[in-house]
Amino acid sequence: MRTSDPNIFAVGDVAEKKHFLLNEPIPLMLSSIACQEARVAAANLYRDSSIRMDGAIGVVLTRVGDLVVGCAGTTESLLKRRAVDYVVGRSTAVNRHPFFLRGACSIELKLVFLNDGTLVGAEAAGYCNEVAEIINALAIAIQKKMRIEDLIALRFGSQPTLTAAPTSNPVVLAALDALKKIQQV
Repeated sequence: MRTSDPNIFAVGDVAEKKHFLLNEPIPLMLSSIACQEARVAAANLYRDSSIRMDGAIGVVLTRVGDLVVGCAGTTESLLKRRAVDYVVGRSTAVNRHPFFLRGACSIELKLVFLNDGTLVGAEAAGYCNEVAEIINALAIAIQKKMRIEDLIALRFGSQPTLTAAPTSNPVVLAALDALKKIQQV
């Protein structure tokens, strides 16, 4: 983000973004990335800081009527076009336990991993706000280069009116699904 002038940083829509995985320019114009770039630039402006951005990870969240959808990272279709080997894990889980509690909804989750087990993409949909929180958490997992094993061993809280059952966390279930597929290869 530092320009040819060491005292000037480019952030937001005027700064070129590099795809976090492919290291290619990517046209992402998202306020969340602009804010991240601004925080990193500010940290580096007044002192020599080691805070860096290791490529842009797109995180998109929206609501269509009552349906909440979101995605983070890269997509299966982009990996196909680039001939990158990958595996997909899927899950469907209810956000409350037991499922008949008020506010319960089904969440569909898709996780995309490289064949070495590194998480590189996530997509989710459901009629509840937890979809957004799951995608935001998975964006952090992508940024930290978490692997299938890391997701399976996640530590999380459980409370019937607030979370999925500890036996059916959608992230863990999707990671287990992907692990089965990798072990079959």
